Amino acid sequence: LQFLYLIGGEGQEGASDMAAPHTTSRDVAAELKWLRLVRMHWADAQGVDREWEYVERTTATVGDGVGHVEMCCMKEGDGEPKVLLVTQFRPPVEQPSVEWPAGLVEAGETPAAAALRELKEETGYVGRVLSVSAPCSNDPGMSNSKMSFVRVAVDMSDPRNQAPEPQQEEEEDIRSEWVPLHGLHAHLDACAARGENVDGKVYTFAVGVATAAMLQPGGKP
Repeated sequence: LQFLYLIGGEGQEGASDMAAPHTTSRDVAAELKWLRLVRMHWADAQGVDREWEYVERTTATVGDGVGHVEMCCMKEGDGEPKVLLVTQFRPPVEQPSVEWPAGLVEAGETPAAAALRELKEETGYVGRVLSVSAPCSNDPGMSNSKMSFVRVAVDMSDPRNQAPEPQQEEEEDIRSEWVPLHGLHAHLDACAARGENVDGKVYTFAVGVATAAMLQPGGKP
């Protein structure tokens, strides 16, 4: 089994003779509380001047430009593997949106610390960080925003997780639920069918789980 991924450009022949694409100018077109709109000019590998518009966060970043975290939380001590999803209304899509728990990294905070803080605030659960990804882009054609994907274990035998109490902001109305890992793909399809927005990162994860199951002996598409 092989997967195809694409690298920009029409071919690699003569690539060593080309200059690396680079930014030539950058201007802020508009700035609000949370976001700013940027117009930039950049030179492509042939030296042609190009223009691009994108948005960036006005909030703090750490390390390699990481400004927010998203968490894949696995339930421990409850038999069947389950992952934690949250649902909240997102004004830009005008729909309830099914997502990973997530949040902004505060000044002076590591991605791991931000993940545990946001998990507690949004869902009431306490967890243990298993891994933190390298910085990765969410929508690199629209924004320079980078995130870390944090894997977290939530031990249900911990007394603090018996009756979790979220600490959400006044404007937040976030509902959390545990979903069986091997039923995640079908669950997300059902969410979409009833008019909810499904975050692309969660859906990609679900497709990966379903694909891995399909590759097992006796697996079905």
